[in-house]
Amino acid sequence: MKLLEKEEMEETKKRLEKIEKTSFMAQYHAEEAAKVLAKRTEAAAKIATLEKERVELLPRLQKDLAEKEGKFLQAKRAMEAAFDEFKKSKNELTSASFNFSNAIGRHEQTLIESAPKEIDEAILFFREKLDWLRSPGRISTNRIGAVQNIFTLTVESHTETNSPAVRSALSYCMAAVPVLEEMKLWPELDGARIQAIKDGIPSIDVYTELSGTRPMPKPPSANPRDYLPTDSEMEWSLNKINEKFDKLMKRPRRA
Repeated sequence: MKLLEKEEMEETKKRLEKIEKTSFMAQYHAEEAAKVLAKRTEAAAKIATLEKERVELLPRLQKDLAEKEGKFLQAKRAMEAAFDEFKKSKNELTSASFNFSNAIGRHEQTLIESAPKEIDEAILFFREKLDWLRSPGRISTNRIGAVQNIFTLTVESHTETNSPAVRSALSYCMAAVPVLEEMKLWPELDGARIQAIKDGIPSIDVYTELSGTRPMPKPPSANPRDYLPTDSEMEWSLNKINEKFDKLMKRPRRA
């Protein structure tokens, strides 16, 4: 009898534990379901709010976009029209500039082809003068003298040369040629101007004095040893002789 009661008590205990466990799980699932429902409710509410805001905001933005687009298209058309005007004006300028340059060039060519022969003769005169100035013997140098200073052991030498005058004449003649070429565009010949240019050639007979200082040369020595090679020179010469001898004998030279 006691054994039966004990078994019934244990069975009752198990049933109670099972009921308690089932009740806990039910409560847990209920709480989780409540959390999911709350989350979904919140998301649905936010969607409703956003839908309302979208309905209110997007039409205003669409209207603003349309207004801005109208202004943009208007400005674009104005810019395209301005660009067309700019391009047209630029083409007109380029065409006019080319026409003027072309016409002026033709008239200049007429002046050059019909220029008086005296101008070409003057140009040839200066080119021949340039060849003459560049030829050997145009530059001369003369020694004037030298002064020895025994205290500083220096020699101050004085010379004169026409080198600056020759360079000046060269520069003048080179500059004269383009001036004469330009005179071909003048309607009338200016013979006096051409002659003045010819007469203005600088003379190359103008000498410029130059001076310089150099060390005084050493006087001849009375000691015969001063004319002998130094020890280093003698050693170098001997080494060279030995190298030639070793090469001749075909044996390596000892260090």
